[in-house]
Amino acid sequence: MVGLSPLFQKFERKIIFLLLIAFPIITAAVRAAAVERVEGVAAQVGSEIVLLSEVQKMAAPIALKLLEQGGTIEDLVKTHEQALDRLIEQALIRQVIRQAELSASDSEIDAAIAGIAGDNNITASELRTSVEKQGLSFSEYREKIGDELEQHKVIQGMVMSKIRIDEEELKTIYENEYAQETGEGLEVQISQILIPREADSEACDKVRAARERVVAGEPFPLVASQTSYVNPNGGGSLGWTSVSDLIGWMRDLAETLPPGAMSEVVELPHACSVLVVTDRRDASERSFSDVRDKIARAVRRERSDEQYRLFIDDMRSRTYIDRRTTFKPEDFRISNE
Repeated sequence: MVGLSPLFQKFERKIIFLLLIAFPIITAAVRAAAVERVEGVAAQVGSEIVLLSEVQKMAAPIALKLLEQGGTIEDLVKTHEQALDRLIEQALIRQVIRQAELSASDSEIDAAIAGIAGDNNITASELRTSVEKQGLSFSEYREKIGDELEQHKVIQGMVMSKIRIDEEELKTIYENEYAQETGEGLEVQISQILIPREADSEACDKVRAARERVVAGEPFPLVASQTSYVNPNGGGSLGWTSVSDLIGWMRDLAETLPPGAMSEVVELPHACSVLVVTDRRDASERSFSDVRDKIARAVRRERSDEQYRLFIDDMRSRTYIDRRTTFKPEDFRISNE
């Protein structure tokens, strides 16, 4: 039997993932051990393949967190299935980029980088120095910006362009949800650095490092533009948001942090994050003009999610996809030994 790594052994509950196709161990802890693996194909998407090792890399940090929180085998199966789904979606989007010739040009990347530097009141040279101090080569940074631009092009062209919002509809929502509000109401302007565990196995370490850069004097928007998965082009800004609309952990921070203050690193099951509250205001008895943009953003967000799912479903129906791996409960074993 393959031995467990020391990191893995610190947990009282242990997991072994036993795929019949000889991919023996799939947890973040064991991934660090010296285990010989046999590579396999998890799925074929058009001309691309998704490897089991890619599924492992994406799912392992979440699986490890689930172990810490007493996750079940069903949770682990779902985590690996979701990771494979996400990798298939990424492959589909890459094919759209190639087929529609949406690749980011050097001039577009240059313009985006110049914009990031300008938004943070630094020169392009200073931005490059900041990037390289973080151990990322400037060519890798340019590649990351290019990927973000290409993703943005796909979303704008294939998803957002299909969304229509009628002004009368916004006014109806205002009358139903805002016009009668009186008394209390607090809105905060928040910026966020967030890195999903599925995207980076060192998510929390990288968020901590990002926070230390801000503490050391770097502008939060600059650091967020280089590290955050939330609106990097906007410096991680979430705009004005009603405190009552925030999820629990964000609401607690928004209510307690004074303007300009930054939170500690928050470790969540699926991501790590740090917030800064840039401003706050009383939002009671708001007029339509006060909340019109907020309502429009909420409607656009809801419809963009719907359109994105329709877009992905359409791509799936028109693309050859051979899902060669199905994760089953019997592929896992959790013991207390």
